[in-house]
Amino acid sequence: MEFTNVLFLFLVLPLFLITYKLVPQNFKNFAILTFSFLILIWKSLILFFVMVGCSFLNYFAASLINKAKKKKARMFLIFFSTLVNFAICFVVIFRCEFYFYSNFFRGNIFKNLFIYIYFMNSISYLIDIYKSRVNFSKNIVDYFLYVFMFFKFFLGPVVPYHKIKNYIEKRNVEFKYVVFGVEQFIFGLFKVAVFSYETGQIVRFVVLKTFEELSFCAAWMGAAAMFFNIYFYFFGYCDMANGLGRIVGFSFPKNFGDKIFFSSLTKFFKNFNITFTNYFKFYVFPWSLEKGKIFRFFKYLIVMVLYIISFEQFYSIVYFFSFIFIENVLLGKILKKVPVEIKKIISFILILIGVSIVFQNSGLEISKYFKFLFGGSGIFFDRSLVFIITFLRFFAVILLYFVFKALVEFLNKPKDKYENVYIFLKHMLFLTMFLVSIAYCLTV
Repeated sequence: MEFTNVLFLFLVLPLFLITYKLVPQNFKNFAILTFSFLILIWKSLILFFVMVGCSFLNYFAASLINKAKKKKARMFLIFFSTLVNFAICFVVIFRCEFYFYSNFFRGNIFKNLFIYIYFMNSISYLIDIYKSRVNFSKNIVDYFLYVFMFFKFFLGPVVPYHKIKNYIEKRNVEFKYVVFGVEQFIFGLFKVAVFSYETGQIVRFVVLKTFEELSFCAAWMGAAAMFFNIYFYFFGYCDMANGLGRIVGFSFPKNFGDKIFFSSLTKFFKNFNITFTNYFKFYVFPWSLEKGKIFRFFKYLIVMVLYIISFEQFYSIVYFFSFIFIENVLLGKILKKVPVEIKKIISFILILIGVSIVFQNSGLEISKYFKFLFGGSGIFFDRSLVFIITFLRFFAVILLYFVFKALVEFLNKPKDKYENVYIFLKHMLFLTMFLVSIAYCLTV
């Protein structure tokens, strides 16, 4: 069940918020966990039992790690439990017929992603106990809430246990944070339901034309639409997850930067999914550690393999990390002398090329699309009326997003004069975004 699902928006979400408000403080975590279980059961009953069983094993393993006194015993337990988690993860992925469904995305980049998020959370909990970053809690509901929390579990930020332990055990819900959470949720819904859908429609138009002759401008417009489709989808879902978290008293770390242009692919990856990158940095090895070129080569190689496993995108991940390796290991000193604006243009072009790989299903389709990107069709601009309308539609969608983003930022700034007028305008803006989003959810 997705956050843009009408059943979720009009039944599950209102029921959850009413229940959460009415239950006593001691049962609020149990209320969140109950709804998280119901949503997972809605997706797959078999998967629910597998994950619950795995969670009991992980909780038992954490208690053994906590009780073990000898270092060798603790090392063996953490190694064995991590290995078991990896094994179960691969069995679930490759043996269970279960796919993460998306109305707005053509490719398979989100396929099974939430399963990886679950196992990443489980392993981080075990490592936190092993490293004594947190004390082992005898309250199993707290642990289950951490790994199954639905507004963080499905395409939300990857948050280590030690980062939100205090919120799980005790949190206060303040009205101003609830208002902020509602606004963040609505804007996230607007990004997914409207902007991701609209850019997805443009992607479909371009992809259908790849079997014919695609003009140079159409190919690059399609690549840009692919980039914004992924950007709005990820960004929107994380905003919705963070907004729901704010409403019930949680505060998750930021998962996306607002920038579109970056001076390097390394910065792009670090800002595109901040919590995912920080997870590797914190639990795999420190990215910022300055070592020799050989160490950095293996570092990027390991991360590349982990990304391929997580996103199941071999060609695109190899492409991106090849350029990340080149700019960090081979051309690091040379690139420092290049003006920042030129680096931003080059990086954005490389990003668009890389994203266009994501949407192709085979090496043959990738090579064919590359041919169009570099003018192989011999047509610079498609003058057909359908393409011109699509071309204008794409720029209108992107322009509209930046207009709404600027309006939200402007109305959120504190005002001395006419404060009530600005508050009213902000409420009208978010109400408009909500109604438009609902209209899209009902018609798509």
